[in-house]
Amino acid sequence: MTILDSSGLGRVRRAGIRDDVPLMPSLSDLFRRQVEHHLTLFSVVEDQTQADAIAETTQTVIGELDRGHTGLLFVIPVSQV
Repeated sequence: MTILDSSGLGRVRRAGIRDDVPLMPSLSDLFRRQVEHHLTLFSVVEDQTQADAIAETTQTVIGELDRGHTGLLFVIPVSQV
């Protein structure tokens, strides 16, 4: 599993115009004042059964994903790792 600190573009836009961002900003410049802490998790699993179990466990822990502000979970096939 890989875990990354993350923030959506909407959150960055809602933060307002930043006068401290350089003309050619790096990602660290854009997220320097990030107040809310969010994580993005990536994982490659063996099969659909495991993906279904992970989705079910995720919803048990954080709540139903169709509610706002709970998260986003998606499954895509991986042909090569």
